[in-house]
Amino acid sequence: MTIANTRPPGLGKRLFLWAAAGPPAEAPGGSPLCKRLRFVLWWLTRVVIICHQELTSNFLTIRASALTFAVLLSLVPALAITTAIYKGLGGEDQLRLAAHRYLDELDRQPVIQLGDKPDKAAETGTDAVKGAAAKKDVAGDDSVA
Repeated sequence: MTIANTRPPGLGKRLFLWAAAGPPAEAPGGSPLCKRLRFVLWWLTRVVIICHQELTSNFLTIRASALTFAVLLSLVPALAITTAIYKGLGGEDQLRLAAHRYLDELDRQPVIQLGDKPDKAAETGTDAVKGAAAKKDVAGDDSVA
């Protein structure tokens, strides 16, 4: 003969049951503000519980990564269509100039590598290459450092 567990459920279980039961029932004689507040509290509790369950079961991170992947994949055709429309309207030269200006700006930005000292990080990309070549010539060593 087994004795049934008569201990009341914990707070987490009670919150889960309350949130899963559906929106709270209308209390007779309650003010509209009180009803709205109960509904918002129920909705927020439900969202938090669902997010916690999805996060602990690892589905939330998988969905987030899948959404990121889908967005990145959808950017490629969108960019191709916009470029084609822009070129069709006669903006090919402007588009080419804008692309060249952007690439030139990227070339001028500092090149920072792991292990660089802060003063060396201020050099631009071409200056860093010239500086490395000059140091190699001064040393007179043709071996790769």
